[in-house]
Amino acid sequence: MNYAKGKIIAAPSSCVRPAMANNNNNNGNNNNWCQIEANSRIRISLQDTSRMDAPASDIGVQEILTSCQGKSFPIQFSVPFESYKIVPGRRYAISVRVTQTSGAGTLTWVSMTYNEYRPGVPQTITIQRVRS
Repeated sequence: MNYAKGKIIAAPSSCVRPAMANNNNNNGNNNNWCQIEANSRIRISLQDTSRMDAPASDIGVQEILTSCQGKSFPIQFSVPFESYKIVPGRRYAISVRVTQTSGAGTLTWVSMTYNEYRPGVPQTITIQRVRS
């Protein structure tokens, strides 16, 4: 089993910094005061994006459920996949979707850019809040 590893961070424009946030206690992370809402499902997918005009197909998926307190950034991930599914010459990407687990499963955060998968290189995926 192989793993696509990395971390998820929030786009700065997706978080409104509280007026009382302490800039001296952020442990090197500029958005640790911003978090994914409680009772959310974070779905990280490694996808084959090679086929033109066709939906991407999942090669590996990791799902993380947040607790009643939510989850602060950065969020570490490790998507398991079978190495034989990676074919030389094809394109692969990592995508992230965050939905609420209650109600209609509303989309709350999403990766908006193409995040090319590079084997063996830890990835940093930036996600943005979906405006309702």
